[in-house]
Amino acid sequence: MRPHSFLAGLAVCGLAAPAFAGRLIAVDSSRALYEIDPLTGAKTSIGTVSANAGTTGGLAHDPVTGTLYLTSTSTDSLYTLDLSTGTATLVGFYGDAALVMHGIEWDASTSTLYGGSNGGLYTINTSTGLATLVGSTGTTSFLNLVHDTSTNTLYGTSSSTDSFYQIDRVTGAGTLIGPLGPGSTNPNGLAYDPVVNVIYAVDNSTDNLLTIDRTTGFATVVGSTGAGNLLGLVYLPDTSAATAFCFGDGAGAACPCANNGAAGNGCASSVNPNGGNLGATGSASIGADTFTLVGTGMPNSSALYFQGTSQLGGGLGVAFGDGLRCAGGSIIRLGTKNNVGGASQYPAAGDVAISIRGLNSVGDVRTYQVWYRNAAAFCTPSTFNLTNGLQTTWIP
Repeated sequence: MRPHSFLAGLAVCGLAAPAFAGRLIAVDSSRALYEIDPLTGAKTSIGTVSANAGTTGGLAHDPVTGTLYLTSTSTDSLYTLDLSTGTATLVGFYGDAALVMHGIEWDASTSTLYGGSNGGLYTINTSTGLATLVGSTGTTSFLNLVHDTSTNTLYGTSSSTDSFYQIDRVTGAGTLIGPLGPGSTNPNGLAYDPVVNVIYAVDNSTDNLLTIDRTTGFATVVGSTGAGNLLGLVYLPDTSAATAFCFGDGAGAACPCANNGAAGNGCASSVNPNGGNLGATGSASIGADTFTLVGTGMPNSSALYFQGTSQLGGGLGVAFGDGLRCAGGSIIRLGTKNNVGGASQYPAAGDVAISIRGLNSVGDVRTYQVWYRNAAAFCTPSTFNLTNGLQTTWIP
């Protein structure tokens, strides 16, 4: 990445310990909604899904639009779910009454909703609900799915084998990683928490919350969720952490080559017409900093996370490289990461917390962005692009 004087870095010391952020939400077959404590497994009732959804199953979340998806195994249909009211809104029928779409999962790297039914991997049209078979995983019975955004890997569990698999999104083929072990005898909902880099699972036979080792497949019991029939599990990030601004989707300043990205993202790159996206989880708290920046939709290249003190172009951004520069003012480099599967985050394990690295104090308003390398003859002679911007106010 080419050096620019405005990104003169500062070295500071201090380490941030991992902390939980966001929420684990579960649903059972009787439409009951719960929040799950990731430390103990205990569930707390938070509402009920509307009756039109029938027998409720898997959950999935699109962090860019904030849409929460729900599958029904009795109506064989896809719904969107308003968690605050429990209202399920029909998207559409999967197209085949023989499908029992037990597990669904959102892939943020391609903005694709996947589903699992009778061992088959499907893509699901989020406008119509129509399911299209990708291929067989080689398993049978209920298939549950989870996407690890840190490595851009799709995993699954099968209730017929009580085992953990890596799933090829091109062919649908499942590769056995290993058995889940005695803690899980009927695995169901799966969820990935990017802040603590953990895959969670619920089991409706042992009634446990578990964490899964991605190397061995072994499931470790966190604690009991209590009697019930939990089928869906999803991680919802703390959306109060930051506000997005400066989009390369035509709503902000013009992208340098009319290379508009998707809504809410940066300008399109040579590898992703949707553009890169910067989101955040956790709390921008000086006393309990869990604030984490999560970049997706980028090339597998270096990505510089940086902090500013203002919004450029009145919040619309200014042309820079193949994209828009959003964060301005006094700039501090937070860290450079190597994207895997087009994604990375700051801080990761062992990194300095943003409150410390950014020299922040209570009340400070700060802006954030990712500047990533895109070494291709694509738009301008420059070899870089940027995500959208984020702004947050640091609290005590």
